[in-house]
Amino acid sequence: WLDAPQAQGEAKHRLQHNVTDAFKMFRNFPVAVAMFDTDNDGDLDCLTTVRSNFDEEGHKATYTWLLPGVNGHERRNVTFDLREGPSPDKTVFTPEDGDGSEQIANFIYSDNEHCTVLEIPYKNVQECILWMNPKDLKAV
Repeated sequence: WLDAPQAQGEAKHRLQHNVTDAFKMFRNFPVAVAMFDTDNDGDLDCLTTVRSNFDEEGHKATYTWLLPGVNGHERRNVTFDLREGPSPDKTVFTPEDGDGSEQIANFIYSDNEHCTVLEIPYKNVQECILWMNPKDLKAV
């Protein structure tokens, strides 16, 4: 045996977690390249998302995903009309191809310049998506 003292204690959670302001992020991302598994085949796919409407004061934004035709799937566009949610990092939207119920998009992280990480329900699956500024793609 080593004769070493044991240390015990409780961790004190003092980390500051900044809440992402979705509408501040929307202002800075008129176009982004999004990466997630669009066709549920286990690999990441890239798509472009384009902002077509932005009302910062009214807390509304519209983005359209330009889904590529990969693995036999047709190319298609999916539009999201986003509006203010229950907190600055959450927006509410009604999927255009859903059952008409409201959904929440959770913007987990953004540096408001290079990238954003969000969780959003898509095709009945909670997706984690990385948005990148197209200028920064070579860094990925």
